[in-house]
Amino acid sequence: MLLKRIQYHNFRPFIGDQEILLDVVDEDKNVVVLLGDNTHGKSTFVLSFVWCLYGESRFNEKNSILNERIARELSTGETDTAFVEIEFEDNNTQYIIRRTQKFEKLSNGKLKNGTDEAEMALTDINGVTRRIPKSDIPSVIRSILPLDLSTYFFFEGEKDNEINKAELGDAVRTLLGLTAFSNMKLHLYGPHTARNYYSTSVMGMFENMQAGISSEEVERILAKKQDFEKKLGEYQNDKTICEVNIDDYLKKKERIEEKLRQAEPSKELQKRRDELEKFIQKANKDLEKYQSKLVDSFGKKSMHLFIKPLLEPAMARMEAMDVVDKGIRGIDAQALDELLARKKCLCGTELREGSMAFKELMKYYDILPPKAVGTLITELEDSMSDSVQNCADFVKEFDSNYEDILELRNSINDYEKKVNVISKELAEMAECDVATLEETKREYVKNIKDLTETKEMLIANISAVNSDISNINKEFNDSKDKSEKAAKYQLYFKYAEEIYNWVNREYSRREKDMLKRLNENVSHIFNEMYNGKRQVSIDENYKFIMTYDGGKVDTTGGLRAIQYFSYVGGMVKLAHDVMNERNQPLATNLGEQYPLVLDAAFSHADEKHTKNISKELAKCTSQLIFALMYKDWRYAKEGIDTKVARVYYFEKIDEMEVHIIEKGV
Repeated sequence: MLLKRIQYHNFRPFIGDQEILLDVVDEDKNVVVLLGDNTHGKSTFVLSFVWCLYGESRFNEKNSILNERIARELSTGETDTAFVEIEFEDNNTQYIIRRTQKFEKLSNGKLKNGTDEAEMALTDINGVTRRIPKSDIPSVIRSILPLDLSTYFFFEGEKDNEINKAELGDAVRTLLGLTAFSNMKLHLYGPHTARNYYSTSVMGMFENMQAGISSEEVERILAKKQDFEKKLGEYQNDKTICEVNIDDYLKKKERIEEKLRQAEPSKELQKRRDELEKFIQKANKDLEKYQSKLVDSFGKKSMHLFIKPLLEPAMARMEAMDVVDKGIRGIDAQALDELLARKKCLCGTELREGSMAFKELMKYYDILPPKAVGTLITELEDSMSDSVQNCADFVKEFDSNYEDILELRNSINDYEKKVNVISKELAEMAECDVATLEETKREYVKNIKDLTETKEMLIANISAVNSDISNINKEFNDSKDKSEKAAKYQLYFKYAEEIYNWVNREYSRREKDMLKRLNENVSHIFNEMYNGKRQVSIDENYKFIMTYDGGKVDTTGGLRAIQYFSYVGGMVKLAHDVMNERNQPLATNLGEQYPLVLDAAFSHADEKHTKNISKELAKCTSQLIFALMYKDWRYAKEGIDTKVARVYYFEKIDEMEVHIIEKGV
């Protein structure tokens, strides 16, 4: 997606018809600059893209769309409109979208806001133009740039642009072209978090078809499985909500801790408490791992423990019976009947009545099933011995895990007691309102603890339901009708399973490669922007991690802006690189070009970082559009002077009117 122009008509401060050309004529000059001081319309410029493309108003006054002077001059019953029109290119197709909103002056002097409506047309590579139905416009825009990603490319510098949101992983996968693989996996199998395939997936559909031609018992089992799947989905959704809330409270807690660290009387105490809480955090992760291991072991192996009390008397009883296995495994009385009927042994000896061979054969009637069970009992004894050993192994493993859990819980309790002692000391300090901060932090800690306990319970429930689904799958497979039709659908199921396995392997390989390349891009851009010794990386959930001297550190102010731009810049560069690899096999739907449209990008950056940020962003994107203040332009210009294609400035006439004027480069 590359922007070509944006046009305004009576939209907020841009009175009348005004236009800004944004297209990149020369790839070496890919920067457009818009200059203006505060309240001159820079934020309106950036947010107008979101309003036009998605119909979402992110202005402080959401209904403030029509220019205020035009609104005041309307007579009662008179109407007027405001619109924004954007022209852009995507995948060799030209698009024009216009969003219009109508307004009417009421008798009480207030303005009635009509519903905004969008119109959109495209011109394909052959020059053929067609209108896009209004009902299809949202899906077309989402396919080009999803709303979830818009925040990362239309940057509002005065707001907290958070890059470590829970949903960021899916947004990045969309940007990097991995969504198609995710959709294939979902279609074939179901959610990737599910241990078993869903009944609504392709694999589930073929399973249902087998059930549809099978017995009522199979259908009952399948209905039970669907109930388990519904319950699993609810647990997983609740777990996700817990994780989002925990993450939110952790961020709030970190902000309070930052204030406490800055308070002189609490510095040393806060430092000690930070160290203790790191120990607690690590211990809690280890505790979660051991608890999960214990639950998993119990689900798979505990049956041997429960049947052990039955095995010992059974084995003693069989030993007292002194049943000797004199039989031949695999041979029963029915086989002897067959040999006598044929009157010839397998070795060829004649079995005439009264002969020695005949008499020897007759002896086996007393020691072979069904008359004798020595052979079966020997096999049962072997099975019971294995079960006794498995029970011993399970108990040993369970004891080991439980000891680790107890040790970790004791350690956590000790650490928490020490943290509480320090917290009380901090709460008694009067400077910097530490007491209030501590009280708020304790509330957050309690909420985090409660949510964590709820999450642990949900994890246990998820494990139990997954085990139920595994068991019901086995029961289903054991009960399926073996008819010709069922065999056909079983074959289809196997094909779907193989396709899913291939898609899953290919997705994992591609995502691993994308994550590696994204790490390299983000790390390089961060190092070029930042003058310091901190290191950055992206984890498997696409979250940004900053470290110093081996320990994780928080970010504030200018450093947060550098973190944000290095991350977004790394994503855009990777998406562009992947797009250039489209001639490679299986890469036809991967990667894209995206613009970066930024407002107040340098509000928290110093002079040197302003230059570095602008320079690196111009390198990593095909189109960079800056709306910034004159004071910041002096330093940003040093990094991108040769890359600038156009310069505009916002001329503020008064509080209701701004003119957009093109200025020479």
